[in-house]
Amino acid sequence: MKNKLKCWFGLIILIFLCLPVTAAAEAQVGVAYRGHIQDVGDYPANGSWVESPESIGTIGQSKRIEGFEIKLSGSAPVGMVIRYNVHVQNKGWLYNENDTSGWPRDGDYAGTRGEGLRIEAVKIVLTDANGQAVSGYSVRYRGHVQNLSDLPADASQWLADGEQLGTVGSSLRLEALQVAVVKIAVDPPPPVSVVYDSARTFGPDSGSETITGDATVAADGVTLQNLVIAGKLTISEAVGDGTVTLNNITVSGDTIVRGGGVNSIHINGGSYKTIVMEKTASGAVRIVATDATGLAVVIAEDAGGETVILEGAFDSVAVNAPGMSVTTAGPATTIGRLTVGATATGSTLNLAAGTTVRALMVNGKSAIKGPGNVIGAIVNVDEVVFEKAPQWLMVAPGLTVPLIVTPVSPPSDPGPGPPAKKQLSISAPTITTARYYDGTTDAAVTAGTLTGVAPGDRVTVTATANYDSETAGYNKTILVTYTLAGADAGNYIKPGNTTASGIIAPKPLSFHIIAPRLSKVYDGTNKAPVEIGPLMGIVGTDEVSILSKAASYYDEKAGTIKTITVSCILSGRDKDNYQAPVYTLFGEIMPQPLTATGVVVSTDKSYDGSTQAAVTNSGTFAGVVWGDDVTVTPIANYATKKAEANKPITVTYRLTGDAAVLGNYTAPADEIYPTTGTITPIDLDMSEIAVITAKAYDGTTAAAVTNPGIIDNKCHQDDVEPVTTATYPSAAVGDNLEVWVTVSLTGADRGNYRPLTRLVTDQGVITTKQLTIASQNLTTTKVYDGSAAAAVTDVVLSGVAEDQDVAVTATASYNDPLLSSEKPITVVYQITGTDIGNYLKPDDFVTDDGVIKKDLRVVSYTSSGWSAPTVANALAIAAELPQGFRIFAVDHMGAVFAGGGNGTIKQYGGGNIWTTPFSGVLLPANAIYAGVADGVAFAVDPTDGKVYQIAQEADTWADALTTIDLAGWEVVGVYQTAAGADCYLVLKQGSALSQYNLTTKTEGGALAVLPTIPDGYQICGVNFTGGQLNLYLWPLS
Repeated sequence: MKNKLKCWFGLIILIFLCLPVTAAAEAQVGVAYRGHIQDVGDYPANGSWVESPESIGTIGQSKRIEGFEIKLSGSAPVGMVIRYNVHVQNKGWLYNENDTSGWPRDGDYAGTRGEGLRIEAVKIVLTDANGQAVSGYSVRYRGHVQNLSDLPADASQWLADGEQLGTVGSSLRLEALQVAVVKIAVDPPPPVSVVYDSARTFGPDSGSETITGDATVAADGVTLQNLVIAGKLTISEAVGDGTVTLNNITVSGDTIVRGGGVNSIHINGGSYKTIVMEKTASGAVRIVATDATGLAVVIAEDAGGETVILEGAFDSVAVNAPGMSVTTAGPATTIGRLTVGATATGSTLNLAAGTTVRALMVNGKSAIKGPGNVIGAIVNVDEVVFEKAPQWLMVAPGLTVPLIVTPVSPPSDPGPGPPAKKQLSISAPTITTARYYDGTTDAAVTAGTLTGVAPGDRVTVTATANYDSETAGYNKTILVTYTLAGADAGNYIKPGNTTASGIIAPKPLSFHIIAPRLSKVYDGTNKAPVEIGPLMGIVGTDEVSILSKAASYYDEKAGTIKTITVSCILSGRDKDNYQAPVYTLFGEIMPQPLTATGVVVSTDKSYDGSTQAAVTNSGTFAGVVWGDDVTVTPIANYATKKAEANKPITVTYRLTGDAAVLGNYTAPADEIYPTTGTITPIDLDMSEIAVITAKAYDGTTAAAVTNPGIIDNKCHQDDVEPVTTATYPSAAVGDNLEVWVTVSLTGADRGNYRPLTRLVTDQGVITTKQLTIASQNLTTTKVYDGSAAAAVTDVVLSGVAEDQDVAVTATASYNDPLLSSEKPITVVYQITGTDIGNYLKPDDFVTDDGVIKKDLRVVSYTSSGWSAPTVANALAIAAELPQGFRIFAVDHMGAVFAGGGNGTIKQYGGGNIWTTPFSGVLLPANAIYAGVADGVAFAVDPTDGKVYQIAQEADTWADALTTIDLAGWEVVGVYQTAAGADCYLVLKQGSALSQYNLTTKTEGGALAVLPTIPDGYQICGVNFTGGQLNLYLWPLS
């Protein structure tokens, strides 16, 4: 049992060892070439090819290339070819420049041999078989040309896709050539799906046609030919039990079968991913495969109970549906690997004569019938029945050996004769049917148990097993022979030879990885800088060597921890007996650092609110791999935006282009530009400045600014605001004057702008200024003096500018010199000084508050004597004294009385007017007015001393009240100390004063001496007020 376990697991391991190894990275398209060189001949001399990126030709030896051959290597897309044209000395272009389909291709020779003619120019393109351009790939090339050196001169640059390398008409030879093919990104068109729904043939008779989407067959009798289907192919229910023929069809997706009958699907050539059999309406589908490669058939679980007929060659068949009937047909149907899934319970495999199944894996209860051959079988479930035993069988541990029902022929009758040696039989040997190649035919075998040895006989058996050859291979015949030994062996015939089928798997080789450099700088390829040592594990003198070797990252992009696959292709007589080693390492592709030269920056600019400096020449940049869409843009910036000189400039670089490749590069390092720069302030551009260009003289040159304006060229959010002033050329009065505006600035960014000065107008005006009077002392009341003059003093001007020589004089006058109140007074001003030309004198001042009056002057008597005459304002007479009247009395109430010649007495009191309290009664003859007391007027006749009186409203004077001896005394007036008190007549003689009591008619005694009367005055009355006696004086005029 232990040996069976080993054998079973060993077989599984070998099966997986024999599966093809898938490379970790997408295979690259390579280019190989060889040429004919002046003085060298064919190069390489041994007829081999030079692989890109190596070049052919010479540099520095002045040797011409006369001809060459170019072909694609590696994994080129199907149908893609490389074509080339050459311009030859004395011959020109050898092929039509405009028709690439006629150019040499894929190893054809282009040029001359033995004629000594140089190739002067080359064009190379990639096309399809018809000469049409292909997408997704680009051929690039560069070379060394006489006198011109490398073309292109920049080692990172290439010519590509039909561009001319070399010269025409310059007689210069091409000396070296380097060619490469790169994959480029191409946006695929949207897939287009097709439905074939009529019974006819679709597809070209030759070449191929691509269906970018899915394809569906929806009719009986459809034939498809020469198609490449990028999506899936569906044979739909619409086919019914009809037929479909597929001639040279390549299907990238699955092929789904949902329709067809017992003669339905005919596959002739082509390539298919997986053929999936689903439930069909007919219940039976037949697939006939001829010359098709890689056919894998999967019977889906929903196809249970159907019949599938297979004829032809199939790589694998997987039965996943229960109750299936899978039948093979045809003389030579082969199935590489047939799997009965765990869900295929109750299925039957009917293997026709001539059918071979190389490996059968049974995971579901099923029956394997028919005469077909099963080379090897692994059974992982009970209740499996074989009608014919497989050549070798493995049963999972713990399972019952499957029942093998093989028809047995009856033994033949030997007939009479002498006793023969007894034929021994033996149980099946235990054979190790799978191993690695070791250079021998040996197979490990253990003999079974002998049957037929007579009791007591001494007979033993040994088994020897050998493959039919020592070479690696599958389905190899193993021959088992037996040898008898022992004392009684001569009485027996050894068991007959038996055969089995086995595998010698290619032996895995190894090699050392030497000097591994696991990192590199991005160069556009996935080639890894890894070298390998010689092969190890070769048996004996076997001839095996490395034909080619490759170490590649999984892609060409920059990155860390990138998988590197190291592999090789074997060559030599015995290479098929070995597996080439494949190793996986981890490495890094570092981004390619780009460099910049020749960048030119304009170091000076006018302020614009930014730090950016203008790049006038982007320079040249090295390091970009040919074909990569990468652009390096230099960006220059001052340290700050501020306007100033000697500013450092920093140049930084930005990468743009294809986002898929930008990560493979690092931009050139930032650098300080060798020359400092200057940002100069800019002139202000202002609008909406508002200035008042006319003013009255104020002693200054300033004009009023009502709007400072707006800075129209203010940058971004600069902190700058205008401060605007306006000026005249001088402060003097004038017109047609220039007015200039000056704009200075405030704010943190003011230094980035130049202040502005500009002319606003030449029509400015400064007018003379109207002066006013700030204050003055105008005397509005005066004593009549016969003139209209009024007194004005302390006149103060307002409006004169500082340090101006301007003075003012004023003259005031009443409207006339007459006594009156509410008289108009006009004040007229005049200005003097050197600066009066800038001013208008103040307007005349007029008031109606004027008063011209005559004052009663009073001499007051007290115990200490008489006072000097003073003006008694309460008794001022502002109304003109009526013509012909004379003031003769002032009563104790301050009323003034004047008498006229017609006997009328007028009284001056409140309201500043004269009234007439006494009717017009003529005085007695020779009598004069003497005074008034208690409403009674008195008169005295100076000739006889008689005293008369008359009351208000009376119509006559009372006659001779009393008689007084005047004896040279003059009447001064009458007074009483209070109402109802005695009345006194005051007399004067010279300076002496005396009084007489009119009430008692007695002498009143002398009074104090009369003071000197001022010139121009006369006594006009007397009264007693305030406890003192008062004499009143009146002007003589």
